[in-house]
Amino acid sequence: MEDHLRQEILKFTIALVALLFAMAAWWFIGGQAIPLAALTMVGALYNQTPWGKYEKDPSGK
Repeated sequence: MEDHLRQEILKFTIALVALLFAMAAWWFIGGQAIPLAALTMVGALYNQTPWGKYEKDPSGK
C-alpha cells in the first residue's frame, strides 16, 4: 500500500512540475494558445508512463 501511495505522490509531483513549466512557457511566449497544447502534451505523457500499469487497464488485462 505504501508503494502505491509513493506512485501517487510521484504522479502528483510530475504533474505539478509540468504545470509550472507550462505556465512559465506561456508567460515567456506571451499567452497564445499554449495552455491547450500543454494540457494535451501532459495528457499524452501521462498515458505513456510506466505507472499507468498500476491503474485499471482499459483493455481489461
